[in-house]
Amino acid sequence: MTTIEAEPHNAVSWNYHLRGDDHQAYWEKKKTSEQCLVHIDGVLYSIRKHGPASGFWTLEQEGEQVASAKKLSAFKRSFEIQSTENTFQLMSVSAFSRSFFVGKGDEIVATISPKRFFSYKARIEIEEEDFDFRIAVLAFWLVVISWRREEGA
Repeated sequence: MTTIEAEPHNAVSWNYHLRGDDHQAYWEKKKTSEQCLVHIDGVLYSIRKHGPASGFWTLEQEGEQVASAKKLSAFKRSFEIQSTENTFQLMSVSAFSRSFFVGKGDEIVATISPKRFFSYKARIEIEEEDFDFRIAVLAFWLVVISWRREEGA
């Protein structure tokens, strides 16, 4: 199992730094937008939302799409993430939990959970050995968006 630690830049920031297992990423989120530039293992990517009311995002490197994500329902915290090789489901553990899991078919490949009840520090535990770190970063981005929406931020 691989563990990625995710910490906000400061106590009031929605910008994160992710570290673990020889990988790292950080993003600088635009204040009023659900998109950003993200550095993943030293390479610049962008997460782009396709329209203000859209539930569709893409992870891009130099204009080329690496992965996409779409919100499955306006009423549920669930997403479908499509990479070039796989389709994943990102879903909240329950209606009242801030924890999420990433599934592929019937298999849970990763979990994303806050470290403490009221904390925005988080841990991503990856079960699948060859899970693409870029997909983990995109999944965590969607989790942070969900947390922000819950808070009305």
